[in-house]
Amino acid sequence: MQALVRIFSALLVLSLLSALPAAAQVERAFDFEINPQFPDTGEVVTVFAETYSFDVSRAYTTWRVDGEIVKEGRGIKSIEVIAGDIGERKTVAFTATRGGETISHSTTISTSAIDLIIEPNTYTPPLYKGRALPTHEAPIRVVATPFFGNGYDAEDFIYTWRVNGTVQGSLSGAGRNILKTTAAPFSRRLEVRVDVESADGKVQGREVVSLKTETPQVLLYALNPLLGLSTASILANESELAEEEVTINAEPFYVPGTYRSSLPITYKWKLNGKTVESTNDDLGTITLRQAGNGRGKAQVSVSIEHPREVVIQGSDSAAFTFGIENSGLFNF
Repeated sequence: MQALVRIFSALLVLSLLSALPAAAQVERAFDFEINPQFPDTGEVVTVFAETYSFDVSRAYTTWRVDGEIVKEGRGIKSIEVIAGDIGERKTVAFTATRGGETISHSTTISTSAIDLIIEPNTYTPPLYKGRALPTHEAPIRVVATPFFGNGYDAEDFIYTWRVNGTVQGSLSGAGRNILKTTAAPFSRRLEVRVDVESADGKVQGREVVSLKTETPQVLLYALNPLLGLSTASILANESELAEEEVTINAEPFYVPGTYRSSLPITYKWKLNGKTVESTNDDLGTITLRQAGNGRGKAQVSVSIEHPREVVIQGSDSAAFTFGIENSGLFNF
């Protein structure tokens, strides 16, 4: 009986051994370190074979790009690849052999471009050709436009948004290429990052932008009675104005808001150092009239304040002369 038990145990051990895979080929899990991970067109990309379970330095290595050998020899751990045009994909393959054992791995390098359009909801004058800038905790809209070559539209991608490193889960997802957030507090920066991946998983990209919070600016303009505001009529020190009456307009650049009439700010005017009140419907303007004949001089300054945000403020001043040669005083 004992002999039968020993025979059965031996058969069982042999059966288990026969079920094990042959040890001639051992899987070596490793990956590539790619830098930069999301290259621009024509950028040099370094691909490094990172493995700790296989001594690559003693192995015979072969690197291929799109099937063609570009580098081979003993212990070659990295190569450099030039990124192609937008939408172009390059397949990089690595093989290392040592002592009858071979490991291999491949990856794809794709070139993409992602435009991030920054749209702060801050005020700029009509027809102003410059762009609005973010100021203290102003609303911001960020639009991502990816370019991965032909065959993809913006809605074909999955967008993952991060603000200062925190994933914006409710604003991320398929087709969600718009982020709505707020600027950082005064003098700080806001980092916005978006990771974009096609729904089929074949292409991916990333773009990061750092937005510095600016301060509002106030600029003084002379209003033309016929043409209105012109960015060419900005007042500088010692400006010359031939008219005997002039309306000066204070433009509060980058104050949070869209329309000048609805900006929650107050204007404080001074004429030759003395506080004065505007009698115009628009308190952001002041009209000065020459008293008497001749030529006069004036120093005008204005400051703006926000009733709830003390950091939203700005000021400007200008010295100018207007009228015909003679002494005179200025009324408003």
